[in-house]
Amino acid sequence: MRVKIAVIAVALCLAGVAFAFAQSVPPPPPLAVATPSAQSAVHVTTRLVQVSVTVQDAEGRPVKGLTKDDFLLLDEGQRQQITSISEGTRNFRAAAAAAAPNVFTNQLAPGNGGAPPLTVIVLDAYNTAYYDHVFVRRPHLLGTIFNQVEKFIRQMQPQDRVAIYELTTELLLLQDFTSDASALERGINRGKEYASALSYPKCSGTDPNEMSTRTMAAMHSIADRVAKIPGRKNLVWLSVGFHHLQVITDVKMDTTVKAISSEDLPLFAIDARGLEVPPPSTGPVPGHGARGPVSGADLPTPGTSDSRLFFCDAPPAGFDAIKSVSEDSGGRAFYDTNDFAGAIRRVIDSSSASYVLDYYPDHNKWNGEFREIKVKVNGPGMQVHARRGYYAVMDTAAAPEKDAERLAEAIRSPVESTDLGFDVEAEAIEVAGARQVKLKITLDANQLHLQQQGDRWTDNLTENWVQFDSDGQQISTRSQTINMKPSQDAYKQLLQQGLNFSETVSLEKNAAEIRLVLRDAGNGAIGSVIIPLSRLFPSGADQRQGKK
Repeated sequence: MRVKIAVIAVALCLAGVAFAFAQSVPPPPPLAVATPSAQSAVHVTTRLVQVSVTVQDAEGRPVKGLTKDDFLLLDEGQRQQITSISEGTRNFRAAAAAAAPNVFTNQLAPGNGGAPPLTVIVLDAYNTAYYDHVFVRRPHLLGTIFNQVEKFIRQMQPQDRVAIYELTTELLLLQDFTSDASALERGINRGKEYASALSYPKCSGTDPNEMSTRTMAAMHSIADRVAKIPGRKNLVWLSVGFHHLQVITDVKMDTTVKAISSEDLPLFAIDARGLEVPPPSTGPVPGHGARGPVSGADLPTPGTSDSRLFFCDAPPAGFDAIKSVSEDSGGRAFYDTNDFAGAIRRVIDSSSASYVLDYYPDHNKWNGEFREIKVKVNGPGMQVHARRGYYAVMDTAAAPEKDAERLAEAIRSPVESTDLGFDVEAEAIEVAGARQVKLKITLDANQLHLQQQGDRWTDNLTENWVQFDSDGQQISTRSQTINMKPSQDAYKQLLQQGLNFSETVSLEKNAAEIRLVLRDAGNGAIGSVIIPLSRLFPSGADQRQGKK
């Protein structure tokens, strides 16, 4: 039985230690990258299958206003009944945040579709640095992709949720999902340091098979990592591609496409070589064969020695392989352009006009095999982009196990959970040199599920306060339960006021972020709000990250 309750004022204080920032940031730990295999990409799923779809007309413009009757969805060639469809995205309440920058929310503006798209940007320093060293002879392309991502960050919109990875000899997470441009810029700066340490011997004997295997394994790892985050996700990969096309087998490509498709993570590859620079009709040209914009400062001074005058064999067109993976996964490739920042913007904007199709497959063959999906739209010239398929694995976990797993995922996830919406107003305070945050939580009681017991209504709301350091490591957790037992009169009064309570949280020494995760025992709904402390203590954030 779904009911409404009224407000309860609760003042709580969590004990902690003094808050300060470290003077430097250690490198992020490398993410485990396993050799890709079809089995490693299998994940538990429910019988409900969701497919994110973008539709464009013949001119490349987003098509809006479609209904489920406009779509044809095939599962291994068999037509499926689409049970529901949601269109577009909802923006977090940017107006409230703009009016009160110390207000944080996971509530979405009413009247639109699903959650805002998430974008994973990967700076492929591993292959690009190799290309620069062996063929360009200067870190020209590598520097370009960093500069272009910085340009995109400076032009970000409030609803953008971006995570940045870097592929060196290891896969590194520079910054998890955030809309905080300053945090993303700090991640880019760390990434430049890691990229500068990459080196390859002249006319390298580096095993191209190993390089391609490591690159595709990184795609698998990212797909695994974002698998349980709901909503539309895009994987943007800035790279020159693979430096030897002949080592990219159909099996490797097919396995990778299935891995990222199963997690509904379309790949959008951006060719870091950019536009071709046509050679002059006569005479040697320093940097001949390079792509992308080349300024006069990049060219060698006449009469001096420059290693770019001596090239190894010309590189094969390895971008074709990553282009094929992009298209087969439901994404697309961008090439012959130097505007990488604009390409990233187009990926996000096109996915903002998207649809999510829900269906329950009728095959009843939950045997772990990969099943192909095809989506079509009625109408001439329609371009449809959707994931290729999914692994058909049955979810056999018991209800309590699912609830515990959902709560753990909400605590770990760098993206807000939105089933239970609420606002948090935060105020930074200092007491005897210790930094604290005073918080006021406001929650619409209509979302909760109280049950009537005698003359009272009862429900429990569990709070989880979690602190993270700048590397995303969990450093502090505090949980407690609010027991609600309003009388009938209090219930009627509070029905119009909602649920409000206050907290004062003492911050750990190296805390960079607080997450509040609430769970309603009555209906199992979970919501989370993420508070980056740099918004409240900007001077402390500079001190923690170090000034360079």
